[in-house]
Amino acid sequence: MKYKKISFDWDNTIAMSYMVDSEDDSDLPVYTFQGYNDKLIDLIKDYYNHDIELFIVTSRKRDLEQYYPEDSVHYQLRLLKLDHIFPPARVHYTDGDLKAKTLRDLGVELHYDDSMEEVLECKKAGIDVFSSMDFHPDTNVIAKGIIRDINGDVLLLKRTDEGTKWDIPGGHIKKIEHERGLKGLADGFEREVAEETGLLIPSSRLIDTYQHTWKDHNNEMNILLVDIDFEKPTVNLNVQDFQENSEHQWVSNDELQQYLPEMTEAAIIAVRNYLDNKDKPVVTEAAYLPSQAKSWAKMKKRLIGMGKNKNTGGGKGHTRPKMTKGKAAPPEFAVLESEEAKKKELKSKLSESLDKVISKAGKTKDDPASRRAQRIIDAMDRLLGGKTKSILSLEEENLLFAETLEVFIKDSTGNPLEMVTIKGSGSGYYYSMSDKKPVLVPRDGEYYLVSEKPDDFGRLKVYSHYKFISGVVLLVPKEEIQRIGWN
Repeated sequence: MKYKKISFDWDNTIAMSYMVDSEDDSDLPVYTFQGYNDKLIDLIKDYYNHDIELFIVTSRKRDLEQYYPEDSVHYQLRLLKLDHIFPPARVHYTDGDLKAKTLRDLGVELHYDDSMEEVLECKKAGIDVFSSMDFHPDTNVIAKGIIRDINGDVLLLKRTDEGTKWDIPGGHIKKIEHERGLKGLADGFEREVAEETGLLIPSSRLIDTYQHTWKDHNNEMNILLVDIDFEKPTVNLNVQDFQENSEHQWVSNDELQQYLPEMTEAAIIAVRNYLDNKDKPVVTEAAYLPSQAKSWAKMKKRLIGMGKNKNTGGGKGHTRPKMTKGKAAPPEFAVLESEEAKKKELKSKLSESLDKVISKAGKTKDDPASRRAQRIIDAMDRLLGGKTKSILSLEEENLLFAETLEVFIKDSTGNPLEMVTIKGSGSGYYYSMSDKKPVLVPRDGEYYLVSEKPDDFGRLKVYSHYKFISGVVLLVPKEEIQRIGWN
């Protein structure tokens, strides 16, 4: 064999599972363990018999494995009788970071992983990589999507097979994905899009489902809608070894009609339905699917970051330690909501909360803490666009905005909060006390340290501007905080 060093991801590559939110919306998710990837395990044994140096490279955090001994990688390797192949020195943890750097340091020449983000990073680093999802059979369930950029232009791909027709991205869902319901539908769609285009898409919405027969094969067609918040993101058609598409175009809604005669039959149905309904509730109000991109990260933060579950892997169910999937932030991070009704509702709730706090503490509105709270509410009201703004010049507006933000980055004594960032690159999920769930934030953003005393799980409170209208305070592990000082 041409490879001397080969590595494998662990969660959802060797050990398969998925998680969904509990129906009562509790902090604990519902797990389903789907077994081990026996084909890949057989391949591992074959590689070992050919004297190839093998490694496990996982995104899990090494120091958290001790809290879940029966679900640790080493324990599961013993259960599978693979611990002689992967002794502790052959198991490497990236603590949530992408694996390419670790793989390069180890001299790995081939890597197996379920994450398309990891697959793409390996390709960039010049490391041969196989998607572990290729070991699972396809179904007759197909997920294709209307992918729009910030201008509403739709992505079309020109196929290389018979007819060389224009199509929309997507493809067949794997059997193991189909077993996961709507979550698996979103997972499979995200995987197919990444394989075809190199795009790591944000959350998708299901807008149409119908039966379609092609060459005597009956397929269940699912049409998803994705909105990307920037203009014509770069498309890479060379991700696959076998290139399914030769060209791509970002096409406006008006131009879509012109492409219809040159589209595949399935794309014609999907695009016509989209054009007929793009302004109707069936499209505009379609719910987001519970994709792995959000849910795996969210669940892992609940499991490991919050420490509320003792069964995070192995036969009892695995977490997928990787904390990010795509670079686009989820809908929770829209900077300001435009609906006036929501603005009024928010202001009303803030004022109501202030009254409750003052009453419970036995304070008056003239108390310093009460006055500060009122200033914060007034500041939020200004940020939401009160009547004052309409009579100000642009320069005065900017000054007002700066003064308003200043309220949020001072402590109760009026001293400025210390500025910090989060260690590492890219984005990560951290628990938001206001959203009551993990949210995706860029690690290199500007944050302000609110507390010096960690909570029971070793996390400090940091304030984020990203959603300042509702006062986002994130819980970040102390060891991940990089102090910058006062600016």
